[in-house]
Amino acid sequence: MSDQNIYSFQIFDHKKDCALTELNSHVLGGNDALAYNSIIEELLFLDIKSLIVDCKNVELMNSSGLGMLVSAFTLFKNANKQLILVNIPDKIYNLFKITHLDKVLTIHKDTESALSVL
Repeated sequence: MSDQNIYSFQIFDHKKDCALTELNSHVLGGNDALAYNSIIEELLFLDIKSLIVDCKNVELMNSSGLGMLVSAFTLFKNANKQLILVNIPDKIYNLFKITHLDKVLTIHKDTESALSVL
């Protein structure tokens, strides 16, 4: 398990080559995006085919935070890998709907449903 100030990741399903990251309560980009991007880059070099991003702790997200997730999603997609968002609080999901990112990003209700499609 790798651990940084803001984010962490865990390879939790070797059979499906899947990793899990948990976002913190404030996803605002900036220095946080740099820390998260280093985790994304580390995962891209590992033999991970899928990343599940758990959003259960997210209370606040701005446009930079959205950009951080879109960037991670794009990096994974360009590497023929999957990034799936799970456990998105209603308030944050509404932000995805307003920006139409709910139609671009892969979103599942919870970790179990995400794992079922891998």
